[in-house]
Amino acid sequence: MASILHEVGLERFWVKVGERRTLFIDGQAHDAADDTIEGAPIVVYGTGAMDAKSLIDVESIARVLHPTLPSHRFDAVCDVHRLPSGPEHETGSLAELLMALLHEALHTDPEVLSLLARLLPPATAAVFERIARADVLPVSRPPTTIQTGPSAETRAAPWRSVDEALSERGPIAAASLAYEVRDGQRQMAESVERAMSAGGALSVEAGPGTGKTFAYLVPAILHLERNPGDRVLVCTKTKQLQEQLYERDIPLLLASAEKSIRVALLKGRENYVCLRRWEALLHGGISDRLDGVDPLSVATLVRWIAETKTGDIDENAAFLSSPSASETWLRICDSPLHCTAAYCAHAGDCFSILARRRARAADLVVVNHSLLLSDRAAAGVVLGKYSRLIVDEAHAFEEAARNSFAVSLSRRNAERLASEIQPARRRRTGWLSRVPFPATDPDVQAVAGHIVALRSQVLRLFTEIGKRLGDAVRGTLPRWSREVVEFEQLAHCCGQIDDALRALAKRLEGDDAELAKQAEALAVGFAELSSNAGRLGRLPEENRVHWFERDRDELVLHSTPLDVAEILGRVLHPCLETLVLTSATLSLDGSFDYVHRALGIGAFDRVDRAVVPSPFSYSDRMRICVCTEFPDVVERDAYPDALASFLILLDRHLGRKGLVLFTSHELLRSVRDRIHRELPTLAQGLDGPRTKIVRRFRQQAESGLLLGTASFWEGVDLPGADVEYLVVTRLPFPVPTDPVQRALSTRAAQDGLDPFRSLSLPQAVLRLRQGVGRLIRTREDCGAVFMTDHRIVTRPYGRVFSAALPTTVEVHERCDAMVEDVAAWFGAIDRKHANG
Repeated sequence: MASILHEVGLERFWVKVGERRTLFIDGQAHDAADDTIEGAPIVVYGTGAMDAKSLIDVESIARVLHPTLPSHRFDAVCDVHRLPSGPEHETGSLAELLMALLHEALHTDPEVLSLLARLLPPATAAVFERIARADVLPVSRPPTTIQTGPSAETRAAPWRSVDEALSERGPIAAASLAYEVRDGQRQMAESVERAMSAGGALSVEAGPGTGKTFAYLVPAILHLERNPGDRVLVCTKTKQLQEQLYERDIPLLLASAEKSIRVALLKGRENYVCLRRWEALLHGGISDRLDGVDPLSVATLVRWIAETKTGDIDENAAFLSSPSASETWLRICDSPLHCTAAYCAHAGDCFSILARRRARAADLVVVNHSLLLSDRAAAGVVLGKYSRLIVDEAHAFEEAARNSFAVSLSRRNAERLASEIQPARRRRTGWLSRVPFPATDPDVQAVAGHIVALRSQVLRLFTEIGKRLGDAVRGTLPRWSREVVEFEQLAHCCGQIDDALRALAKRLEGDDAELAKQAEALAVGFAELSSNAGRLGRLPEENRVHWFERDRDELVLHSTPLDVAEILGRVLHPCLETLVLTSATLSLDGSFDYVHRALGIGAFDRVDRAVVPSPFSYSDRMRICVCTEFPDVVERDAYPDALASFLILLDRHLGRKGLVLFTSHELLRSVRDRIHRELPTLAQGLDGPRTKIVRRFRQQAESGLLLGTASFWEGVDLPGADVEYLVVTRLPFPVPTDPVQRALSTRAAQDGLDPFRSLSLPQAVLRLRQGVGRLIRTREDCGAVFMTDHRIVTRPYGRVFSAALPTTVEVHERCDAMVEDVAAWFGAIDRKHANG
């Protein structure tokens, strides 16, 4: 290893951990009286001082060489290289890790290293440059054995039925140490198997711990084996569940069954890197530091793009955790506006095209709600024909459908589209600058002139609308008067750009087919912008509401459908023989009427229902407590004060990690301001987005609070000690002033229904059940739920909420007594565990 250290100029270097510094010579620690040895770089881990010329940050090296590691904490990277990382090792461990990463770099493509050297800070760049041209033979790595399935000795006979697959001594049990037989899982699997065979719709509510993914995958796999040529789609809301299905659950089941069903995972095309745009970013920007894009963010992509098989950015945790990831990704992700299809030089290697081809050829395809619905809106051009659909996380399918069939208009999006043609910033280059015609060409001048007019028209339109709406943050759009002309002029301007681009595309076809194809793609974008402007400038259709919101001070206009049942009945249900809906929360008091009405399930000739209870013993492992001492949630100052005091009380008495669920950002900010100096707190939107603060919260060893709003009520998985108590700050009724909710309520009243009973209450109950479901995630978990909104016991409708919860709601009169009681309960559980 000393030879490589000499090759890269690191025969001497300092390692700094905290205030301690140690000199290393030829990889060995030395005592040094002089702290300023000339020219010796300083090796650190994650200081953030990346511009210092003498610093080498080992974390940045780890991130670019191991971009797909879930975590780049020091101990996590040490684990990969089988190095100790405890505090007793300190500087020595960091020096060992540096040398291990240098060894890793020796096995990296020299072109990758050279590109990294152009992106990284000076001291680190020098190391990569020297490794790229080092005359050192890589030391061969020991072979790594990866076992992808059960061994021949433990493998049971392949399963041919649901009973065989899910039996105690079956092949799945042999393949997975974590597998356990569950009656509810078998019950659900039998119901899904009948639906696959007989057709129709099936709704299954399966409580936490049921094992619902195996319960629908096993009959789906059996159906495909018995019906060659048929196709099954599994559709989820979250990427997390998509990846669990594709990377873990399906491979395990297929291996245990010895089946060769073709499987594909497909995400929206914006999840895949575009090789042409990546190449353009590098060739057009490194000399001027990537035109404003963070070079360290780009560096985490270099090795990944050279080695990835999928091009799916969700593989690259190092990139996604960088502050400028979203801005960088917009420049290089696949997009219909930039796609030149078969004319692209990278078409044969295009990750997005290859993913779509695999999906169309697969028997079992895993997608998300949004992609499925947008594909149905486009008549199935991406996914092709299929007859069986399983919708997991189906409680969110109505909202996903509403979003998928909505249209929006904003100045930001119009400007982004215009910048693809001719950027407002001179440093950037757009499509028009690549056209091989002079600036005086009439068609070039027409496009350039129309882009200038578009920018002027968009500014004029949104200025007029802004005056009309005043300071309102969100609401229903008014009836337009003079603004209608502005919408029409914007639509007309977009149409002119559409025509001018197509005229240029025709002239380019013979000389530059790729440039012509991109012009056609951009023209489609302007045609869509024209359509959206036209729609929003007219009165809404009967089944739509036009509304606005201010997003980061940017005014955005929306047109959203109300009754998605009618749309699904037109574009989705007719192509299906079987539809399976499943979630932990679908029913209200055993009835599926709300979900079935919302999704138009009555269109199916046969509709079956099943409620499969959770195997968890909630009465033993969960407490749900409410205290009537709290002020009413509507008391603007008293309630946040009381809630903040209560959270501090919980932290001091319980000494555990808790999740606090809010229904408004305003209350979250108000409470967070009152408590963040008193106890460790991570708050959504204030300390980072959901993914980042959840990751930080998991790494947090001590007690503390995680504060979240809407997206934290579902899809967050924090088992065991990661979250041991939950605070629900308010019953999650939809905001009555929300323009979509208000329009839905008006429509329900017109249909003779009570909007509160038929709409608001069911939505709130289902959401509360989702929120409470964040607490008990495994059979070993236990925890307490604190309801600080006492309407659950003081209002008549509170009984509906209480009945939907997994255990009895306890009513307390004093907060301190309630907390002491729960602390004693936790203590008893801890002692029981300690005694075995």
